[in-house]
Amino acid sequence: MSIVLHNTIYFLLVVARIISTFLPQTGYIHPDEFFQTFEVLAGKFLNVDINKPWEFNTTFPIRSMFTPYIMVGTGFKFLQTINYFSEAWFAISLITPYFTLIIPRLVICLFSLINDFCLFKICVTNNEKYQSRLIILASSYVMTVYGTRTFTNTIELILFSLLLYYVSESMIFSNIVVKQTEYLHMRHRKAKTAAEKAKFHKLKLLLPNFSFRNCFIVATITVVGFFNRPTFIAFAAGPVFFWLYRGMGSKPVISLHFNIRILIFALCTLPSFIFLIIFDSFYYGYISWGEIGMMDVSINSFVVTPLNFIKYNADNKNLAQHGLHPRYLHMLCNIPLLFNVLGFLAFYEILVALKRIYEARLNHLPQIKTIKALMTASTLIALAIFSVIPHQEARFLIPLLLPLVYLHGPSILKEPELAIIEKHENKKLNKSSPKKKKSSHSLLKIWIFTNLVCFIFFGLIHQGGVVQVPLSFNEMLKKPLTQYHLLTCYTYNIPYSLFLQKPRRSFSFTDFKEISYRKVYLHELGSVSYSTVAEALVHVHNHCLRSQGKYVQDCKFFVLWPTGLESFFLQTIENVINTKIRKVRLFYPHFSVEALEYFDMYCLDSLPPKECEKEMILPTYNYLIKFSQFFSLSLYEVTFAQDIEAE
Repeated sequence: MSIVLHNTIYFLLVVARIISTFLPQTGYIHPDEFFQTFEVLAGKFLNVDINKPWEFNTTFPIRSMFTPYIMVGTGFKFLQTINYFSEAWFAISLITPYFTLIIPRLVICLFSLINDFCLFKICVTNNEKYQSRLIILASSYVMTVYGTRTFTNTIELILFSLLLYYVSESMIFSNIVVKQTEYLHMRHRKAKTAAEKAKFHKLKLLLPNFSFRNCFIVATITVVGFFNRPTFIAFAAGPVFFWLYRGMGSKPVISLHFNIRILIFALCTLPSFIFLIIFDSFYYGYISWGEIGMMDVSINSFVVTPLNFIKYNADNKNLAQHGLHPRYLHMLCNIPLLFNVLGFLAFYEILVALKRIYEARLNHLPQIKTIKALMTASTLIALAIFSVIPHQEARFLIPLLLPLVYLHGPSILKEPELAIIEKHENKKLNKSSPKKKKSSHSLLKIWIFTNLVCFIFFGLIHQGGVVQVPLSFNEMLKKPLTQYHLLTCYTYNIPYSLFLQKPRRSFSFTDFKEISYRKVYLHELGSVSYSTVAEALVHVHNHCLRSQGKYVQDCKFFVLWPTGLESFFLQTIENVINTKIRKVRLFYPHFSVEALEYFDMYCLDSLPPKECEKEMILPTYNYLIKFSQFFSLSLYEVTFAQDIEAE
């Protein structure tokens, strides 16, 4: 493959990343995608009602808002701005569920190009080929799916890439200056005349200082990453150590420089550390300009959100609420799930390194001053620290994408210049090269296939119907004085901000009192029994009857569940309460892992009894229809018998 073809493929992959953001991607990876950034900032910028997550409780906030405010809030601010002009000029509102969803994602998608740029700059600065690495990075579903979502982990991915770039640049620059210094020092020592000694001494003085290169930038990125997610320390530990250690072990650089660098680095962290504390303190209302003007400021006027985060997660009882996992989950499951071929190549390289250590062939290991050593150590240190933490989710490791691509990308796709001139090799090499070429092509095919499958599953199918509900439900909300109650089960939480309802509290000038009126109420039941859903429906219905009055004259009830469970739920609800149930819509595609246990029972219901007895079952038309419906989410409207009689 030529360089032009490589560049074209990379360009097309970047375009595909942007287009996939506009689709939009309906896959819903984890609730934190919305409830750690999106939901809070939508309420702030668009003035819509939200379900405020517990992490943002003002009495004990554990999330810093600076990086989400800058990266996710930029999208909402842009939407707010263009909506102002569209309403003024064309009387068209752009604050719709669709634009509310995709604009912040589009901004994150554009920010994700920083990862590509950092990888490019690292390779160029180190005089390495970059074409194949960029293609592998851009073709990873981690970049296309996670890299375009409003996760704090996505912000962490960008910050880690920046940190690796600036540390790499500092290391390369330091290595060059140290070599030049050592050479001039040697020439100065061997000079025979005073004039020669003076000449080389002047040349040494002209060399640039490298000891504190990029110090402030590296320190600031580390602090910002720490406030974004305190676990960023696990990623920053390797790069910061390499920044401190670079140049050590050479004659011109003594160990005292290491201690001085630590001190200067610590001092450089103070401005950003203080700024972020003040920012969060203002955001959460711990301090105000009025209090500053009155000089009413104390230590209690500030909040350190990362400290609260660490206090909360240090308690295993709190972690148990989110799930405790075996220590090997990252290594055996999450690394292969996220990085597939890259992950297995990394495991192979670790085994090779351990074998070399066992055989005392230390000279075959990466030298400490190289970028390869930086990438390897950063990956291993982060993985080791995260493996100690009992709560383990795959998204915690997505910042490892860049170092893994740098280390193992060329093993999947060879650089264009490396695949030329095989004529002048000896016969032995000619015999082995087809095997290597075949192996490389096999890895590339596996890489493309696995990432395509993962993109379809995580980007489009996984819990894909949940986000579509508010996108289509919005049309039902135009009926005045009507309240809508939506019960959900076996699905992720629906981001309430996408319903675009005004905040609940509003002042009535007619009777001079504050009223609380919400158009849509979400009742998220989780994975509960069928009878619990029926009981919840009765409870919600009775409460709605008691609350009807001046501002609410009618209530409508809906139930949302994976289609694979509908036969069980319908039967239970009909047996418990007297209702009329009507299917409103199926949302495709949707797959709920929580409903997977009902797959066989659901699909076999559509097979004729005689076919079920056979060892080899040939799917019938009804079976295929049933099978396809399992990958959907069903919305039902429930009408109580007494409401029908009242009409």
